[in-house]
Amino acid sequence: MFPTISRAYEALIAPARSTSEIWRLILGVAIIVSIYLTFVIFVLTTAAGLGINMDDLYLTGVRPMATLVVLVSFAGIPLGIGVVVLTLHRRPLSSVIALNSRQFWTHFQIAASISFVLALASLVLSLFYADPQSNMPFWTWLVWFVPALPLVFLQTASEELLFRGYLQQQLAARFNARLIWWFLPSLAFGMLHYEPTTYGDNAWLVVASTTVFGLIAADVTARTGSLGAAIGIHFVNNTFALLFVGLNGDLSGLALYVTPFTALDGERMGSFLMVDLVFLSALYYGYVRIMTRLGL
Repeated sequence: MFPTISRAYEALIAPARSTSEIWRLILGVAIIVSIYLTFVIFVLTTAAGLGINMDDLYLTGVRPMATLVVLVSFAGIPLGIGVVVLTLHRRPLSSVIALNSRQFWTHFQIAASISFVLALASLVLSLFYADPQSNMPFWTWLVWFVPALPLVFLQTASEELLFRGYLQQQLAARFNARLIWWFLPSLAFGMLHYEPTTYGDNAWLVVASTTVFGLIAADVTARTGSLGAAIGIHFVNNTFALLFVGLNGDLSGLALYVTPFTALDGERMGSFLMVDLVFLSALYYGYVRIMTRLGL
């Protein structure tokens, strides 16, 4: 997992080289954050006006609509990135994603298929050590699943657009050092998941797990020259985590089942995170092997 800038990725970052000044990146991030936070405030204000109670968002299965509102709020990220790349970098948002739609969907489908098989296997294995609890009746869940699935795609695609798209692309256009364009965005992604109030003693293990995920997503992006693979992996991972078996008390409002433990259950949560790291390692190994065989 020590990526180099492939020919495909070089072609993707080429449009970013002419406007790769650090001041543009810093200003760009500030604008993106400002637009995102403004959009979040707008969404939450609208939700309050519609009578949606966000106070018990983290209580198991109580407010599925509140979880949907959180997912909708991520739309502020691509909105901000679109404004920044168009105004500061004078190129379209599509230049951050892939050279063409066919390339994007090819890598998305391959990565999502591999992730789905491994996530399903991991879910089956988890039944032997953690008996999940029902969170809502199946038919009720299915009704919520219909709007939730595209919103999970929105959430995952938005995060990839920011970290493996805009940030990584602009840094790779400016610096050759992997420590900068590969590691720093992945570390930033991990640090944003640091929540000691939510995760207790495992807060840093959560950071480590999400940083490893970021490194894998950054690597497959550099290998393929598109965000398709990174979004595919992220989308399947979050679909299972948010819609099928959620972590009890942590954005679990849309999950069919939840774990029999919460994020503050130190020992069991730690084991859960270690299994997640094994899953990520297996996913990365399997993806690289298959892509090598396919010559992609």
